[in-house]
Amino acid sequence: MTKEIKDPTANQRKKNERIRMKDLGFTRRDVWAHPDDWPDIRALEKKLKNKRLQDD
Repeated sequence: MTKEIKDPTANQRKKNERIRMKDLGFTRRDVWAHPDDWPDIRALEKKLKNKRLQDD
């Protein structure tokens, strides 16, 4: 009888994502932010990402 392979758990998916991001050179940072500031944070994130991609 063969053992059935189940879908990865949420923990395993998150672990895999963190490994993948680390391999890409990203550093994990936890940030506390007011909900009203979140759109500006996301916009800045996008701007920085685009700049980084242009520099490559």
